[in-house]
Amino acid sequence: METKFIIEGNTTLEVVEVGDYLVPAANMMFKSKDYTLYNNKLDVMYAKLIRDLSNGKDMSSYKRSKYYQYYVDRLKEENPEYYI
Repeated sequence: METKFIIEGNTTLEVVEVGDYLVPAANMMFKSKDYTLYNNKLDVMYAKLIRDLSNGKDMSSYKRSKYYQYYVDRLKEENPEYYI
């Protein structure tokens, strides 16, 4: 089974599709139609960043993230309106 990633609240989860359900490592089940699936962790982390920025969170709160430079580079290219 191929793993995918979803955003659940403020957490990113690695999941596998089992029929109509998404099954994360914690064995919780979610209806797959209720979530967007991402192919890798960087994509799901970036989607969460965009969601947070669009809800008013400041980019400076991500400076300590190990993904910070990735975020900056991708924002410049794909979403420059969020890059300041």
